[in-house]
Amino acid sequence: MRRRAAKITTLVAGLAATLAMAIPAPALAPSLVALDGLTRGNWDLAGRQGSTNRKVCLRAGFELLQLRGDAGRCTRTIIRNLASDLEVQFSCGGGSQARVDLRVETPSLAQISIQGIADGAPFNDSYEARNTGPCR
Repeated sequence: MRRRAAKITTLVAGLAATLAMAIPAPALAPSLVALDGLTRGNWDLAGRQGSTNRKVCLRAGFELLQLRGDAGRCTRTIIRNLASDLEVQFSCGGGSQARVDLRVETPSLAQISIQGIADGAPFNDSYEARNTGPCR
């Protein structure tokens, strides 16, 4: 009886080890290095080409990518992830999608371009973003 229990234990341990190697650990979302280098706090976004001026409190960095709708419900594909240049493609439900280009000039100054389709209509927004101090 002991010998059979030992065989079962060995078999279960071997199976568990095999499954552990076969199932990858969840991948961590890569850091978006351009966002990591930006100063946290209040940012004024000066709209260009007819884009509306905005104010954004930058806490995590993602706020500058979510200027059109709730990007948290979208899947994202990172196209370019450099310290001074970030390009992210968002695909959302209902056919909405966007491509965000963010170019960091200094930790307190960035250029943002957003193009895509929202609510069935194309859009093209451009901003110069400047840090103006702590969030209020």
